[in-house]
Amino acid sequence: ARHFDRQVQLLFKFLKNRIEPLGPLEDFFYRVEFQQRGSPHIHCLLWIKDSPKLDGDQKDVIDFVDKYISCQKPCEEENEEMANLVGNQMHRHSHTCRKGRKFKCRFGYPKPPMPNTCILEPLIELEGDLRIKRKKDYQKIQDQLKAMGMGDSMDFTEFLKSVKLTLDEYICAIRASLNNTTIFLKREPSEIRVNAYSPGVMKAWQANMDIQFVTNVYACAMYIASYVTKSQRGM
Repeated sequence: ARHFDRQVQLLFKFLKNRIEPLGPLEDFFYRVEFQQRGSPHIHCLLWIKDSPKLDGDQKDVIDFVDKYISCQKPCEEENEEMANLVGNQMHRHSHTCRKGRKFKCRFGYPKPPMPNTCILEPLIELEGDLRIKRKKDYQKIQDQLKAMGMGDSMDFTEFLKSVKLTLDEYICAIRASLNNTTIFLKREPSEIRVNAYSPGVMKAWQANMDIQFVTNVYACAMYIASYVTKSQRGM
């Protein structure tokens, strides 16, 4: 616990120094949580100076996300250190994935591949047969994702062929599954189980992280409040 506390202090010292791996850090909040076996981790909120707002130019948000967040698997021959670190980022299902749900990972893995980082809104105007078709298309996508292994080498075009959808149909199917505005990272089919990470922070932290741009202020406030007030039942 003392080692972890020191590691967290050094991480935030690194985030605030002139290197600024996430841009100029204005403020931060974190809460340490212990899993039942006693292993600690942090839930953290960062305020970055001059970061774009989602209700502004979406291109600014996408550029910001692409600059600091990634889910790419580096080529081991080109960058062995980062390739080994990203090995810590692979999502492997456990019993916590299905807490409260019978058949679906509550963290949304495996994630759908995307040719480019994009911001998708829920598709709520569809009705009748078209809505049913889009939901069937989304189920096809999910079935294909579940059937794929971590080392699958197909590219995005081949993935579209495997689900027999055009790019427009694919995007509509994804949107039909959404309840809130969601950012999808540029992601190859081989990266469908990689947690989002910051390459700059990864080199300092050298452990698993899941980093994301806040799209819903209310949901973020509820998330943080729930962790501030959460009891340590495992202790």
